[in-house]
Amino acid sequence: MVGIPDSEVSLYIFDLHLRGLVIKAMAVIEHELQLHVGVLQTNRRFVSFGSLRKLLFTKPVEVHQSIALAFGCRNSRELSSLLLNFNEARNIAAHHARLWNRNFHFAIPKRFVIQGNARFGSPHSSNSTAAFLAALDQILQNCPPLLELNVELDRLFSSCPIDRAILLRSMGFDVS
Repeated sequence: MVGIPDSEVSLYIFDLHLRGLVIKAMAVIEHELQLHVGVLQTNRRFVSFGSLRKLLFTKPVEVHQSIALAFGCRNSRELSSLLLNFNEARNIAAHHARLWNRNFHFAIPKRFVIQGNARFGSPHSSNSTAAFLAALDQILQNCPPLLELNVELDRLFSSCPIDRAILLRSMGFDVS
């Protein structure tokens, strides 16, 4: 790209691939959520992630509590917080907005932030991309093994010419 510094092009490409990875991960979670809620997409009926999230909480408390436990959450309130954040991240990725150093409106529950991500470090903020990725990885552990998020993230970091520590810090990971 003529006239654009290489670092900006590299960040754009990194973010493009990160958004694609998030869309893949969210597809796995969304499908699992559809199965648990009992709503599947058909050619005639489209159910957005946001609609699915809202539909879940119209079910009896025992149902959303059971689904929360199936996804590794302690309760439906924790699941609700995660799904709000995931919905925002999914929309950011789907609408081609910058994701790699985003601060989200909805916080990831502290428990998921504290556990962090063994491979990349601990997020320093509950609203950071790092917190979102740490929680996403933890929730994916309760889904069919269709995507190894950390392996894919490692590949993405390795393919980017920008220093890994700079990328991780800008995403909100505490890097020593």
